[in-house]
Amino acid sequence: MTTQQALKRQTAPALPARQHGVTLIELMIVVVIVGILASVAYPSYQQYVLRTKRSEGKALLMDVVARQERFYFDNNTYSTDLEDDLRYGAAAPESAEGNYSASVDVGPSGDISTSYEVTVTPLFGGGDPECGDLIMDSRGTQSSSTGGDLERCWQ
Repeated sequence: MTTQQALKRQTAPALPARQHGVTLIELMIVVVIVGILASVAYPSYQQYVLRTKRSEGKALLMDVVARQERFYFDNNTYSTDLEDDLRYGAAAPESAEGNYSASVDVGPSGDISTSYEVTVTPLFGGGDPECGDLIMDSRGTQSSSTGGDLERCWQ
């Protein structure tokens, strides 16, 4: 080997070692992508949780309605006494998970012997901003306290 070749070999730039790990730019790109996915997924998740809680409220409402109709069949009148007449353990019974409470009032006719109105009120933080209280009367008319989209509230 000549001295010139030896000099070239010594002065030639060394090949870079293979990189291992993640650069800051790559990490920031991943953070941005996760942020975008979260901003799309989280509101959908919140709507799903709200619909699930609303289903729980509707189940309580339907149970009160069924007990009202059973009571009417036996006594030829409806009742506003949920604790004794309709055999709930409390004057304002709660749903299975405790997200709603129920109440009964006089219905559209103005006489409890012929009509009633059942209202389930959300107990969870912030309530249900879209539908509020869910209401059903003895005629089967469904409504909500906020006047929200009934199809969406009762789906």
